[in-house]
Amino acid sequence: MPRSAAKRTYALGDRKEQTARVECRKDEGVLDEIPGAYKSIDAVMAAQPELVDVVDTLRQVGVYQGVMCLPRAGCSKHPALTLHQ
Repeated sequence: MPRSAAKRTYALGDRKEQTARVECRKDEGVLDEIPGAYKSIDAVMAAQPELVDVVDTLRQVGVYQGVMCLPRAGCSKHPALTLHQ
Protein backbone atom coordinates (compact mmCIF):
# COMPACT_ATOMS: atom_id res chain seq x y z
CA MET A 1 0.00 0.00 0.00
CA PRO A 2 1.44 3.42 -0.86
CA ARG A 3 2.34 5.65 2.08
CA SER A 4 -0.32 8.21 1.18
CA ALA A 5 -3.00 5.49 1.13
CA ALA A 6 -1.85 4.19 4.51
CA LYS A 7 -2.23 7.69 5.97
CA ARG A 8 -5.76 7.92 4.56
CA THR A 9 -6.74 4.39 5.58
CA TYR A 10 -5.41 4.11 9.11
CA ALA A 11 -5.81 6.25 12.23
CA LEU A 12 -3.39 6.76 15.08
CA GLY A 13 -5.43 4.33 17.21
CA ASP A 14 -4.83 1.62 14.58
CA ARG A 15 -1.08 2.21 14.83
CA LYS A 16 -1.19 1.93 18.62
CA GLU A 17 -3.26 -1.26 18.43
CA GLN A 18 -1.11 -2.97 15.78
CA THR A 19 2.11 -2.12 17.62
CA ALA A 20 0.88 -2.62 21.19
CA ARG A 21 3.66 -5.08 22.05
CA VAL A 22 6.34 -3.24 20.07
CA GLU A 23 8.67 -0.54 21.36
CA CYS A 24 8.33 2.12 18.68
CA ARG A 25 7.06 5.60 17.93
CA LYS A 26 3.29 5.80 17.95
CA ASP A 27 2.67 9.26 16.54
CA GLU A 28 1.25 10.70 13.32
CA GLY A 29 4.75 11.07 11.86
CA VAL A 30 5.09 7.30 11.41
CA LEU A 31 1.50 6.37 10.65
CA ASP A 32 2.47 5.29 7.13
CA GLU A 33 4.73 2.59 8.64
CA ILE A 34 1.78 0.76 10.21
CA PRO A 35 2.14 -3.04 9.91
CA GLY A 36 -1.25 -3.38 8.19
CA ALA A 37 0.00 -1.33 5.24
CA TYR A 38 2.45 -4.03 4.20
CA LYS A 39 1.63 -6.98 1.97
CA SER A 40 2.20 -10.49 3.24
CA ILE A 41 5.51 -11.76 1.85
CA ASP A 42 3.90 -15.17 1.37
CA ALA A 43 1.19 -13.64 -0.84
CA VAL A 44 3.78 -11.66 -2.83
CA MET A 45 5.91 -14.75 -3.43
CA ALA A 46 2.89 -16.91 -4.32
CA ALA A 47 1.78 -14.36 -6.93
CA GLN A 48 5.00 -14.68 -8.92
CA PRO A 49 6.23 -18.29 -8.82
CA GLU A 50 7.69 -18.04 -12.31
CA LEU A 51 10.04 -15.25 -11.17
CA VAL A 52 11.54 -16.82 -8.06
CA ASP A 53 12.95 -20.04 -6.72
CA VAL A 54 12.56 -20.17 -2.96
CA VAL A 55 15.62 -21.89 -1.53
CA ASP A 56 15.18 -20.94 2.11
CA THR A 57 12.88 -18.93 4.34
CA LEU A 58 14.06 -16.34 6.85
CA ARG A 59 12.11 -15.27 9.89
CA GLN A 60 12.18 -11.63 10.95
CA VAL A 61 13.26 -11.18 14.54
CA GLY A 62 13.49 -7.40 14.67
CA VAL A 63 13.39 -4.09 12.88
CA TYR A 64 15.45 -1.03 13.67
CA GLN A 65 14.06 2.23 12.34
CA GLY A 66 14.44 5.92 12.95
CA VAL A 67 18.18 6.58 12.80
CA MET A 68 18.52 10.22 11.84
CA CYS A 69 22.21 10.12 10.88
CA LEU A 70 24.22 7.80 8.70
CA PRO A 71 26.29 5.30 10.63
CA ARG A 72 29.97 6.09 10.49
CA ALA A 73 33.11 4.99 12.25
CA GLY A 74 33.28 6.52 15.71
CA CYS A 75 29.63 7.60 15.88
CA SER A 76 29.07 8.27 19.59
CA LYS A 77 25.35 8.90 19.07
CA HIS A 78 24.70 5.38 17.66
CA PRO A 79 27.59 3.19 18.85
CA ALA A 80 25.84 -0.05 17.82
CA LEU A 81 25.81 1.18 14.23
CA THR A 82 29.47 2.09 13.84
CA LEU A 83 31.30 0.67 10.86
CA HIS A 84 34.51 -1.25 11.40
CA GLN A 85 37.02 -0.73 8.63
